[in-house]
Amino acid sequence: MRHLATAALLALLVCGCGSTEEKPDPNPAPDGPAIVLPRDKEPRIELDFDLEWSDIDRNAKGELDPEEVATWVVERRNAVQRCLRMEPQAMGQAMELLEEIVSKVGDSSRDRYLLAQCVFAEAAYWWRLADGYAWEMNRLELDRKARDDEGGRALSDDEVKAKVAELRRTFDLLLVNVNKTSQRALNLFAVYRQQRPDDKGVYDYLWKLHFYSQNFVEAQRWLDQVISEMDLAGVPENDPLRQDYVALRREIVDRITEERLGQFQPVKPTVRDRMRVGGAGGRPPSGSPQ
Repeated sequence: MRHLATAALLALLVCGCGSTEEKPDPNPAPDGPAIVLPRDKEPRIELDFDLEWSDIDRNAKGELDPEEVATWVVERRNAVQRCLRMEPQAMGQAMELLEEIVSKVGDSSRDRYLLAQCVFAEAAYWWRLADGYAWEMNRLELDRKARDDEGGRALSDDEVKAKVAELRRTFDLLLVNVNKTSQRALNLFAVYRQQRPDDKGVYDYLWKLHFYSQNFVEAQRWLDQVISEMDLAGVPENDPLRQDYVALRREIVDRITEERLGQFQPVKPTVRDRMRVGGAGGRPPSGSPQ
């Protein structure tokens, strides 16, 4: 599979490979995805808050009452936790509430962190979908056969071309979502890092987000930070997660070299599995973030 060229990864090049971080927007506006998640299938909780933002008292200088602001935040934060404890999660509603909190109370680092985690989870979702489409397009071009569940028959050149074109239409839309959600999560984490520079756990999210965007130079830089933190914590070399991350680093270095040579390959299944091993990338926690 190593020599399979994929337009999937070529298209992802539009993300760029710069190593300089842009100044983060403290409250990045949510972008509408190209393909919308089926939010209408998610549950929603009933909201009955005692305190609305417009009801918060102000003093003679026009400053908001800090105790009432704290009460307003806690009410919504508790609702967020209820949303994330549901099965399935009311992710969309949780994100709406978190957006409201960080837009009104910009220094609430714990809510920004949880919002960033939620956006990261969406970026990971879109990336896995896009990666699956990339593999199917490459399989068609290599095997020139229908899928086993479609009979596995040989396909003509025109049939292969038509099927790949159909997949690419959806794939291109998925790339828009990968790029938008990855960048938005990076912006949110960047502001959080300014607020909480002591939280090194963010590094695990950052390298994966850069990997999703095919920004392999930055992915390697942040993965090196993760491995360095493992060194400082005394994580042994035979630790399974550490071994996976060292293997992933080799994969990223290979990709940087191949990018310079103009050679590209879809994500290997073993790499895709390793991307899910760490604490970052799974279901956003229902417990309180840091």
